[in-house]
Amino acid sequence: MTAAERTIKEQEFITSVTQHMKELSHKVMKFDTRDEVLNYTAQMFAEHFKCDLVAVGTIANNQIELSSSNTKKFDLSPIFPFPTSKIDPRFFQTSMSSGSAEFLQYTQVSRYFEDIGFQSWFTVPLVDDQTIIGLCIVGYQNKNVLYHDLQSRFDEMGKFIGVALNLISRNEEKEKSLFEMQMLSSDLNLSSVIESLVKKTIVFCGRETTSRSAAIYLFNEKRDRLTVCEPVYGVNEKSSVIPLISNNSLHAYFPNVETTGYTTMTIPLTVGLSLIGVLYVQKEAGYIYTNSDLTNLQMYANYFAVMYENAQLSYKEHKQKENLQELFKIQQSMLHQTIHSENFKQINASFSQLFNSSIVLYDRYFNLLDYCLKKDDPLTKTQLVAAGKKSHQLKQKKPTSITFSENRAFQLLEITDGSDSHGFLALENTTKVDPELFIIMLNMVRSIYSLQFIKKEIKATSIENIKTELVSQLFSEQIKDQQKLATDAGTFNWDLQRPYYTAIFAFREEQPTTTNLLEQQTKKRTAFSLMKQIILRLIPTAITVVYDHQLVVFIPESAFLETDFWATFFKRVKHVSQREGFTHDFVLGIGGLANQPTDYREAYQKAEKTLNVLLKDKVGSDYALYDELGSYTVLNTFKDDPTTAFFVRKYLKKLYQESQNNQVNLFKTLAVYLDNNGNVTQTAKDLYLHRSTLVYRLNKIQEILELNIDDTNERFNLQLAYKMSDLYDETIFD
Repeated sequence: MTAAERTIKEQEFITSVTQHMKELSHKVMKFDTRDEVLNYTAQMFAEHFKCDLVAVGTIANNQIELSSSNTKKFDLSPIFPFPTSKIDPRFFQTSMSSGSAEFLQYTQVSRYFEDIGFQSWFTVPLVDDQTIIGLCIVGYQNKNVLYHDLQSRFDEMGKFIGVALNLISRNEEKEKSLFEMQMLSSDLNLSSVIESLVKKTIVFCGRETTSRSAAIYLFNEKRDRLTVCEPVYGVNEKSSVIPLISNNSLHAYFPNVETTGYTTMTIPLTVGLSLIGVLYVQKEAGYIYTNSDLTNLQMYANYFAVMYENAQLSYKEHKQKENLQELFKIQQSMLHQTIHSENFKQINASFSQLFNSSIVLYDRYFNLLDYCLKKDDPLTKTQLVAAGKKSHQLKQKKPTSITFSENRAFQLLEITDGSDSHGFLALENTTKVDPELFIIMLNMVRSIYSLQFIKKEIKATSIENIKTELVSQLFSEQIKDQQKLATDAGTFNWDLQRPYYTAIFAFREEQPTTTNLLEQQTKKRTAFSLMKQIILRLIPTAITVVYDHQLVVFIPESAFLETDFWATFFKRVKHVSQREGFTHDFVLGIGGLANQPTDYREAYQKAEKTLNVLLKDKVGSDYALYDELGSYTVLNTFKDDPTTAFFVRKYLKKLYQESQNNQVNLFKTLAVYLDNNGNVTQTAKDLYLHRSTLVYRLNKIQEILELNIDDTNERFNLQLAYKMSDLYDETIFD
């Protein structure tokens, strides 16, 4: 490239740079924030000056700190932050470059660029008059000459940026001052505002009506007395506190109410239709109040009442705002606690402090979950449990209160997410909280507790799913990994190498109260949930799981402390469930004892077969052990033989299907007849039928079955078929 061409290129570069600096200088004056100015400055240098590094630092706390940069590639920590006392002052006086005076070669900036291998760099001071705002540092990896013709342009541009930043800082300071003044005015003490208002009013009243004294009396909170508000104009001869008697009118305490022609006058102070106090004035002896005085006093009284109401409303609004802000902080804190806590203890303590009340938490069945009593509260855990049981027994749909003792009734808040009820929160009624605010607080409490309940239920559901999967593997034909199974069971404190009995609770079929399948399933889940609580309350070491729509219970042999354990256990479960208001009728089928994981499948199958017999009312009890089923135990060995099912269908299928399609249950009729060994009289009595009706039915049964039911062999076959059918469910007749 010739010298002439190089000169042209340099001139074009200068022109381009000059134009971009003008654009930058004018644009920064339009920005509203420091970040916008600093980020645009860094972006402008990087895009238009083709530099490899741009860093903008500003002065704060006696050091220069990095405010904006175009790179993450280079570590800027050697130069930011950096004490201003160690920076050569000439950096803030004019633009400097890598080709400047010799002393600059030993500065922190020059050493930094030398360390990272940059060949050229320059700096631009950001100043406004004598105020140092910061410094812009620009670097190039390759050789790049900073033309002397541009130095003045860079200095000018730095001043524009400095002015823009300084203006923004001043505006921010003004806004801050205005905000602080506004906060100061809103934080004025209500008593001082009213005192100032009283002073202004009585001075106007006293001077305008040439009164000797003027005073304002206001009702106290209970409205059982009027009390003078300080200050008083002149000398008030009337008592400063005037007790009130109910049904007495204002005239009984203050003379000449809005009446002219006397040396005293009383003006009622009203807000809307409510009397809040009086303005009482008195002239020197020999002077009276005129109509003109009355007009002036009424005007000032109205002024006071309006301003007084405004002050009260302003104060109330301010307090509500403060309370809402505080509530928001509390809500955030509570949400944090629901995330990080596994129980209700910390939440209860926080809300107990918020409401200044003892807090008691129950589940949906009024079982005590947790509580937080105020210091020196005489209530005991026994009282809390007893009150919960009593509330549950009352069976109120939506109770609103709960009584712990003769003089202690707590408000009851239902914890619900809008669809499901999770529990109830009891707290003492408080009159110290604004009613509107109290409603907001209660809604917040409901949402916080609801979240914690949902969180616990999600966790419980997850655990239950894991347990169900574990049980499913135990009941499978072949266990793949016994070691892993034992490890998984260990998380539930279930030692598979120790003997456990397997039993199944099932509900007797009831006519559903609703056709909504989801609602039916929800009711069944709720019933199982309560049953599990009852069982674990009686035997804490038991393992419970809902499997195949039944409640399966595994009870360790070590829990068998009584000789007749199962009878006692079933009796206790029945008693507690009835006491809890549990309306479902249930049975308990008890299988075998499992000594190792491979035994559980057979133990479960035995419990299922026992359950089938119980549900058909064949043993005269609501619970039974498989080993005590008598003939059923023997018959079960033939159950899986295909010929057994064929035998049952051959003798009973026609009769079963006929009974399904007919209002008369001939299937049951024959079963009772066989149980009574063919005794017609006893069968008719058991079925509540007339003898002739029973005989008609028996003849009908013989026609359907095409056999003689009084034949000894046929009767035995029928009895055997019924016994075998008890080991199956109804699908055998499909």
